[in-house]
This record gives sequence, C-alpha cells and structure tokens, in this order.
Amino acid sequence: MSAQRSPTASLSDKDKLGAEESRLDTVASPTPDGPGPSSRVKAGDAALEILGDGSTRHQYTEEEDRRVLRKIDFWVMPIVLMVYFLQQLDKSSVSYASVFGLVQQTGLVGKQYSWLTSIVYVAQLVWQPMSSYMLVRFPLSKYLFVHVLFWGVIVASTAGAHNFKGLITARFFLGIFEAT
Repeated sequence: MSAQRSPTASLSDKDKLGAEESRLDTVASPTPDGPGPSSRVKAGDAALEILGDGSTRHQYTEEEDRRVLRKIDFWVMPIVLMVYFLQQLDKSSVSYASVFGLVQQTGLVGKQYSWLTSIVYVAQLVWQPMSSYMLVRFPLSKYLFVHVLFWGVIVASTAGAHNFKGLITARFFLGIFEAT
C-alpha cells in the first residue's frame, strides 16, 4: 500500500533544498523589459523568491492560516494601534497647547497657528512619494523603526521650540516621519 502525497502536504527539507537550488541555478534569458525572474531572485528580490515564477500555486492549510493570523494579532496589531494612538495624540496636542497659552507664549500672529496645524499634512504630501519608494527599496522593519524612532525624537524635542520657526520646523519633520 503506497501513500500518496496530498497537494497541501509539505515537502521534506531535502526536496525544498533541491527545488530551491534548481530554481536559483536556472537563469532566465533577459527580455527586452529587463532581466528574467531568476536573476532578480539572485539580486535579492525576497517576494519573487517566495512567489517564484507564478507557475506553482501554494496551498496553505487552515491551521497555517490561523497560526499566521494569531501572530499578526499578537505582535503586529498592538504596535500599529499604539503608533496610531500616539500620532493622533500628537495631532491634537497643538489644539490642547493653544488652550493653555501656546499662541501667547510663542508670539504667534495672524495665520501662524493655522500653519502649525497644516504643515504636517503638507509635509506628508511632499514626502509620501519618496517614502513609498523607500518602503520597497529598504528593509521594511529597519525603515519603519527609524521613522518611528525619529518621529518620537521630534515629538519630544518640540517642547524646546519657543517661537514660530522652531514650532513649524518641528511640525514639518513630524509630517515627514508620519508619511510612512
């Protein structure tokens, strides 16, 4: 009695290694649009390495789906929620500060207060295309870590701003680091 392998059964480590080596050793000929998929895998395209050339459909079990979802819910979502909470708190902090005398203490006149609230969105608009490019160009975890770290540094250093120039500069950089 021979056992047949189901489509969702996992390959042994030897089979995986052999399949990976044969896929990496095969170099597709360059096309007019650019190099073939194998040369991009060798160049470090992690997504293409996982997906392959698209001819093989990956089957995942319900248990694998649940396990990945639990990891996302446990590790990623609390971080995302905390960052969004802190960003919203930051955006509303200018409103709170105005109630406690920000306009008088920093000598804001005319439309300067309006610019303090608007410059964040202007900076996001300006920086978003560059940020989107860098998100796919650099390792995601390191890129996001740097942005969240610098965002926190700028939020903390905003307390040292005592005039319109300092406040508008800090708010502009907040917009840049929030553009991720």
